[in-house]
Amino acid sequence: MPLLGNSGFLLPESLEKLTRQAGKQAFAGVADLWLLLSDVEGGGEFRTNPRELKERSVERLAEAASIYRDVAKEIGGLEVRGLTRSERRLAGLNYEEFPPFQHINLPEAYRELATRLESLGSQIRTFDVSGLKPGDEAKHAYDLAPLGFRMMQHWEEAATLGRAIAVLNRRRSEP
Repeated sequence: MPLLGNSGFLLPESLEKLTRQAGKQAFAGVADLWLLLSDVEGGGEFRTNPRELKERSVERLAEAASIYRDVAKEIGGLEVRGLTRSERRLAGLNYEEFPPFQHINLPEAYRELATRLESLGSQIRTFDVSGLKPGDEAKHAYDLAPLGFRMMQHWEEAATLGRAIAVLNRRRSEP
């Protein structure tokens, strides 16, 4: 099921496996982030070693970004018409992010998605929960909140673009 930057009808079939792998890695990487954030939210009693979660999350996001960059190289300078109103609704996008009739350079969109995932990985790498101990979570959670919010925003931005790319790739052909 193409949910995050997956190829389909518009791109060559050979790229579908790559984009599915990238989407899988991106979702797995952010799942590790959500697990880490849920433990922080729960007061610092970690179910999994936070350092391992961070490392695994960053590695998965980096792998996804690398694959998306490879896909961008493979498809060259493909430019497609902008998203229709129904396509924006399908992807849960707002008008400001993807106005109608704007052409989209698909390789550039994939490169941008890779950059957004790398940026998220960078934020995760700096998220230091080593001093967080059960019982004094209020101060640490307060200190960690701004970075936690930024990581959530970075994921939302990457996911938004990934959904737009996935919807573009659902098209059967370009007019």
